[in-house]
Amino acid sequence: MRRKEIKFQVPPTDLAAAEHAVRRAFSARATYPKRLVSSLYFDTPELRSFTESEEGVVPREKIRLRWYGKAIPSASHPVSLEIKQSKAYYREKYTVMKGSYESFRQFRRGSLLAGLQETAVTRYLRKYFEGSGIRITVDYHIRGEGLGLLGRGVVELDYCVIEIKGPPEILEGDLERLTKLRASRSSKYCDVVNRFKNHPAPLLLAPPFGQDLNARNC
Repeated sequence: MRRKEIKFQVPPTDLAAAEHAVRRAFSARATYPKRLVSSLYFDTPELRSFTESEEGVVPREKIRLRWYGKAIPSASHPVSLEIKQSKAYYREKYTVMKGSYESFRQFRRGSLLAGLQETAVTRYLRKYFEGSGIRITVDYHIRGEGLGLLGRGVVELDYCVIEIKGPPEILEGDLERLTKLRASRSSKYCDVVNRFKNHPAPLLLAPPFGQDLNARNC
């Protein structure tokens, strides 16, 4: 699915005002209840996906396993394996497989994940809005967990992300003027990896993932 994505990084203290401005600009209404989103990222031992994203290489891609709701998926919990490709002026996302976590474990053997390692997990709460032919997501309480070569630990990122997604022809206007926000390149995965690369010792800068995320209101 081809789409354009525009991201705004917002301090938590400014999130309510920024969310209101974006929703007003597109007459957007809530479409789904907020929920916990988890993504397990795969990368090479040399962190190729991370490096290409940091350097802005195009085309590039990230491979992730995504699920919703539970922080830790059970064997029967639904998951999807996705490839997110970044091109010069748009993004494309493909779903490689969809099924239970147990079916993913079976699929993984001999699949495109050969040679890749589990590198990091990101988790956050997400709100959903739609309006004027576009979709808006608001991500907050963003946390990352290091795996494998990054070492173990949990960090909390000090920003929220508002993302506008839609056909390129709809998102060609001056959104910064319309929303009063400054667009930015933003990758939760890369920011989590950077936190661990800059702190080689084990980290625990946020509480472990669990029900506390679901219990928060925003």
